[in-house]
Amino acid sequence: MFQAERTAPATLRVRLLPAAGAEPERVWRAVREEPTRQLAEQGLGNVTVRCADAPPRRTPGGTYRTVIPLAGA
Repeated sequence: MFQAERTAPATLRVRLLPAAGAEPERVWRAVREEPTRQLAEQGLGNVTVRCADAPPRRTPGGTYRTVIPLAGA
């Protein structure tokens, strides 16, 4: 499970919850490559994709949002 959160105009923070038995660093490398490539193809190579220290978080209603926009945007 993952969650992408825009934390600044040019920063995405990805929260991961790897499957049981998966190597977190290996999962992170795989997850980081695709959005970085797609952003670069769209002329957004300046966007930084970072791994969050925390797992995906629930909304107050108890669901998970896959994408969390920049607060106040």
